[in-house]
Amino acid sequence: SPMGLNVYGGEMSPSGLEFMAGQYEKRTGLKPQGDIHDFGYNSLLTCESGWDMTPRWGTEGYNYAPVDLNSLMYMLEENMCYFATELKNGHENEWRECAEKRRGLMLQHMDNGSGLLFDYNYKTDSLSSVFSAASYYPLFAGLADESHAQAAAEALPKLEAEYGILTCEKQDNDLTYQWGYPNGWACLQYIVYMGLDRYGYKKEAKNVAEKYLTLAEKVFKETNHLWEKYNV
Repeated sequence: SPMGLNVYGGEMSPSGLEFMAGQYEKRTGLKPQGDIHDFGYNSLLTCESGWDMTPRWGTEGYNYAPVDLNSLMYMLEENMCYFATELKNGHENEWRECAEKRRGLMLQHMDNGSGLLFDYNYKTDSLSSVFSAASYYPLFAGLADESHAQAAAEALPKLEAEYGILTCEKQDNDLTYQWGYPNGWACLQYIVYMGLDRYGYKKEAKNVAEKYLTLAEKVFKETNHLWEKYNV
């Protein structure tokens, strides 16, 4: 994005974007709004994000710098700094500066005022209204400070359900999002667990893990299968 943080995206022909717009409506129940190609592009980038489909960005994901993506980019830059140091190739400061610049921009723009980091709409200079498990990626990446970790731990009740972490908090609509309430994904349980554990919230982390494993074992006994997602 122009303000220095990464965004999700992709490339597709106009007819392809029209097809993607139809797929978004088919999968969520939300009819195309505004320009059909913009609507389709939102669908495309949502699929590219891996969160297909999610309410996190409404229908304008192209205007959002996602907190999970930029946390992972920070980790990669830190990792490149490590390898540059090991290889003694002289690029370690370059990668360290990239990581610290990204962290600074994230903390400046994504903090909701209480220490939680949200997806940032750089067009409107506002945050997403949807709280999701993506807000735990800064803990997983190690870019959060202690106040952010405390805020994330205190916000757990908004996402913690009987059998683990909800992908997103419940929305006041009748739309269906695969990466939303009431679904829980194994990868997100891992992210939340590792993030909480990293900052010393070991009891909370263990509780999340035990809940989800209980569900996976229960459903395996019932169906003889492991599933990509569960109603937690």
